[in-house]
Order: sequence, then C-alpha cells, then structure tokens
Amino acid sequence: MDGKLGFRKDAAKGFILMRFLLLSALLFLTACSKNENSHRWMVEDSGKIKVLATTMMIGDLVSQIGKDRVDVEVLIQADIDPHSYELRKGDAEKFDRADLIFYNGLGLEHGASLASRLQTNKKAFAISEGMTDFVYFDQTVDPHIWMDLSLWVQTGILVERVLSDVQADGKSFFSKNLQEFQKNYLDEDGKIYQMMQKVPSQKRYLVTSHDAFHYFGRRYLATKEERDNGSWQNRVRAPEGLAPEGQVSLKDIQNMVAYLKKYGIRVVFPESNLSKASLKKIVDVCQKQGVDIILSNQALYGDTLGDKESGADSVSSMVHYNAKVMKSEWERS
Repeated sequence: MDGKLGFRKDAAKGFILMRFLLLSALLFLTACSKNENSHRWMVEDSGKIKVLATTMMIGDLVSQIGKDRVDVEVLIQADIDPHSYELRKGDAEKFDRADLIFYNGLGLEHGASLASRLQTNKKAFAISEGMTDFVYFDQTVDPHIWMDLSLWVQTGILVERVLSDVQADGKSFFSKNLQEFQKNYLDEDGKIYQMMQKVPSQKRYLVTSHDAFHYFGRRYLATKEERDNGSWQNRVRAPEGLAPEGQVSLKDIQNMVAYLKKYGIRVVFPESNLSKASLKKIVDVCQKQGVDIILSNQALYGDTLGDKESGADSVSSMVHYNAKVMKSEWERS
C-alpha cells in the first residue's frame, strides 16, 4: 500500500513538473515573439543608425540623407495630427532605443508630454536649427516649413552634420547624399513655381482647412512684388489656425465668406488628415447667399505624406501633388 501511494505521489510530482516546464517554454516563446514584433531595431550587428523621426516629413528627410545607413522609425503616423500628439503606450521604448531623434523644433509637436520629452532628450535635434527665414502668423512662428522646398533643403544640413558626428566613416556618403537631395529638391521647387505661376494671378487664392500653406503661398502663389511688400499673405486663408484644435466660430465663418467673395474664389480644399466640417459650413453659408463655390473632391496633404499609390510619399512629391490638384481645380472653376 505504501509503495502504491509513493508511486502516485511521484507520478503527480512528475506531471506537475512537466506542466510547469511546458508552461515556462510557452511563456518564453511568447515573450520572444512579442519582443521580435515590437523591437524591430534590436539587431545589434546591423551597423545602421537608429533614428526616431517625429513626423513622416522628417522621416523622409532623414532617409534622403542617410539612405541605407539609417533605420528610420516615424513616431506620428499617417493621418494623426502632429500638433496635438501626446505620447502613447510604447513610445517611451522608441525614444530609449533610438540613437538619434529628429523633430521640427518650431512648435509643431506641442502636445505637452511629447514636447517635454523632446526638449529634455540629449539625443533629440531640431531640424530647423540655424534657419532664419520663417513665416509668422499672429506673432507665432509657422512650423510648416516643408511647404517651401527652397527652404526645406536647408534642414538637410543639420541632418548631415548630426549623422556624420555619429558615424564618422559615413561623412562623405552623407555629404554626397545631401548635395543630391538639395539639387533634386531645388529642381522640383523650380518646376512647381513655374506650374503655379502659369495659373492666372486672379485665381491663385488658396483656402484650406487649417493654416498649413503660408510657406506654399509665399513661395509659389505670390508675385515678386507681393513677396517684397508682404501682401502675399492675402493669397492664403483657413478657418482654423496653425494647429487645427479649436472650434470654428460664427465670426470665423463670416470672415471666410467675406474673403471668398472679395477675391472671387470658387473652390476650397480639404486636407487629407482633417475633418471637412468647417469647410462644409463655409460652403453651405456661401451657397445660401448665392455665392457659387464648391468643396474640392481631392484633398491636399498638409501635415502628413501620402502612400506610394498616391504619388505623394516624399516631401517633394507631396508638394508637387498639391500643386497639381490646385492647378486642376482652379483651371476648371
């Protein structure tokens, strides 16, 4: 009897031990799988500089300069508004494992938690550092510098310098890429300028969801005289400010309707990552007052890039895409 009891106890212990080992193995494999999925940068022998870019535009910029020597991850993806972005679960890990962090530096990323993390991180660099030719809106610097390609090429200078500091043997490589980037973007800048200037001056008035297009208006829509005397600002309007966070008031709508009437504007443009609600209200008020105006079926890209299928997946192609949409709508309006 004692022998049978001992055998049962031993068998039970063995069964419990086996279950424990199987469970441990399962947990280990699950942890490894999660680790591989969430830490794609954790390849110690890749030799690439791990870069965290706050926006898609900055991610594109760093990729243009670093090419296959950098591994870029974008923090604020696709249609998410960068102005109000707050840190989310998992973002802290992205900051920790990055070798370098690049951000706008002109108040674009002003969500409190993100702004604090950027300002206190020694690995973080503002791409606007050293630039001086800014547009100001209500005494606030406009952060949408990528909308003027002749300005945007200047941001590559800081990126090239920082990458070279981190990977000294890549300096000539990064320098060559910078020169190629600047040449290509300045060529595109000239093409966009010519495209826009072929549109009759009386039609080159741009109304969008929020104030992301001042640099575009100054560079591509205005005449030389308007740029010189500052009246180029009359070329661009939006019901929402630099950051599309507030409610549009009745006064805002009335001001927009008056602007549309004054310049004979017949089309307004939504943005890909923002609600069309405010523009629809303005169009509705105009139509009730007998003003012939439409909301464009094609959205512009303001604070984000498109995908490859859209043909707007880099900063230069995005600005070119926007220009083509504007030209097409203005020509038929």
